[in-house]
Amino acid sequence: MPTRIDLLLGNFQETVKLLQTYMITGLGASAFFVLLATSSATEVQMQAPAVGSSLPVPTSIAIAIALAVAWATGAMATLLVDRARRLAEVIHEEDQGLLDAALSYPSVATLRSGGPRLFLALAPAVLLLVGSVSFWGMKFASYWPAVGLVALLLPHLVLAFELRSPIGGQHTHEWRG
Repeated sequence: MPTRIDLLLGNFQETVKLLQTYMITGLGASAFFVLLATSSATEVQMQAPAVGSSLPVPTSIAIAIALAVAWATGAMATLLVDRARRLAEVIHEEDQGLLDAALSYPSVATLRSGGPRLFLALAPAVLLLVGSVSFWGMKFASYWPAVGLVALLLPHLVLAFELRSPIGGQHTHEWRG
């Protein structure tokens, strides 16, 4: 039977892994949106594993899917940052050495250097902004489209704010990773 600390360490590792997965997926979805927004194609071929083949999908539907994935991954990543920080604090209270070991897990979120963390958090927002301006143009000059754009970018901006310091923040000076 696993001990409490084993469960905490496993949860921390899984949380950090999911956080990074969501961040990378958001980057990919944002890049896909830019490609679709700048493309003149009216439909794209999307893989459908359940059917076992690729299906033609209108570009507008593909754009909606890319935007939904980009927004949802940013929101989920933002929620996971707080969970990872709380787990790091509980592990630190139990045993500093175990937190040092947990912070050695290879993840962008635990790096002391802020560049990779902020790049992975802000790049989707920049790509979404570029793609949106390219796709919708001057329609953002009115109020509601601008509010929609802010809502689209908000999870990634909050994520960048949350990741201005690494997961394990005040304890990373002890871990040299």
